[in-house]
Amino acid sequence: MTDELEQWQFNDPADVLEQKRGERCVGCIHAVLRKDALEAPKRVCKKGRKYGKRCAQYKETTNDRNG
Repeated sequence: MTDELEQWQFNDPADVLEQKRGERCVGCIHAVLRKDALEAPKRVCKKGRKYGKRCAQYKETTNDRNG
């Protein structure tokens, strides 16, 4: 199982990582942990979308503990 790399993935590793993180759902307020059929925790989207690829519904969580 080998995936071919796209041209932009040969750039600076820090830039590649930043771009990949920008495409993911990590940090979205709609992402929640639910148990799957085997009782293992799994992240899912509360909006019913596929978790893992950022969509137009993405809203970043804010961790403001000072207020």
